[in-house]
Amino acid sequence: MFRFGLLLVVLGMALAAQSAASHKKLIEYGWDVPMASYVAAHIADMEQRPFDGVALAIQPGVTRSPLSRVRWGGPELEKELAALRSIKWGRFTDNFLIAYSASNMDWFSDADWDAVTANAGLLARAAREGGCKGIFFDPEPYGKNPWHYHDQPRAGEKSFPEYQAMVRRRGAQFMTALQQNYPGIVLHTFFFANALRQRDLNPNDPASLARLISDDPHEFNHRGLYPSFMNGLLDAAAPGVIINDGNELSYYFTKAAHFTSARERILGSNADLVAPELHAAYAAHVRNAPALYVDYLYGRSHDATPGTFLTAGEQTRWFAHNLYHALSTADRYVWFYSEHMDWWADKDLPAGILDTIIRIKKKVADGKPLGYTIDDIITRARARMPK
Repeated sequence: MFRFGLLLVVLGMALAAQSAASHKKLIEYGWDVPMASYVAAHIADMEQRPFDGVALAIQPGVTRSPLSRVRWGGPELEKELAALRSIKWGRFTDNFLIAYSASNMDWFSDADWDAVTANAGLLARAAREGGCKGIFFDPEPYGKNPWHYHDQPRAGEKSFPEYQAMVRRRGAQFMTALQQNYPGIVLHTFFFANALRQRDLNPNDPASLARLISDDPHEFNHRGLYPSFMNGLLDAAAPGVIINDGNELSYYFTKAAHFTSARERILGSNADLVAPELHAAYAAHVRNAPALYVDYLYGRSHDATPGTFLTAGEQTRWFAHNLYHALSTADRYVWFYSEHMDWWADKDLPAGILDTIIRIKKKVADGKPLGYTIDDIITRARARMPK
């Protein structure tokens, strides 16, 4: 499948040597997310890539949300579950099942939530039986939004506080279904409380709460019920359960200090963004797991980014810089998000990126400094951007 041959064999040997020296894990996720059946057939080749795990799927893209009023099932799912259980994991030690959040369920319907908890339980059980660490959960809905109060079917009869209370209850049920089927599960969220902090929103503050309920589509109201779901997850989280704050905002970082301050917020002051009685639970369960948006750094996303106005060498320096500081500040996990490249089919990868990943992972594992900042290249890129 790959064209790198002997080079990948050598790189694989280097990766195996360094993995024992570092507990930090790099997980790949993107538009190239593979189905379990693909992984089962190609795992030996996939593990030549410089990752420690992959986010994979057991459901087709349009049905990957467990927050569904329809119970998962059918022959295609059974085929993928069997494939998942058959995967011979080797160097990929930390793998996750992807779950999305678009939903047409009714938060107040017990019948709908019987289906949701059944789906969550199936997903967790599949992760455990398939040798995965847990679930990759994207709270951003690509479809009907369960977090926007005004979109809810009973918004005309139930107040926002009533919805908050019910969503918190359902979040606890969701977590219970996960951990009953997989004690000690890792729930990797693409964002948790830090997305609120960056927008100066505090769901416990009346002024901020008004913004969460606002009809303005440009405000944070489209995720207004998500903080209640976070509270519910923490209400029920059992000892050993980990909730990663994947902090999508780290996609855009340009300084080492950005990664350091984000870690301090996620592990410290962000506890104030959950219910006061949950501060201890937040500290016990939430971990920092920063992200790299590879297309953004290399100027390949839909809109122009600073990376669009960098040379290939400068793009590599920015990527290496962010990978180094993400790994250095992560509790355990760093994750990639990419759109216009396919790591498994060797399609459209930036030149030299494999070697860069291996070099930076080794540098972090060896405790060596990066040796440079990127202030100068970011300044040049911004100067080149159209006004």
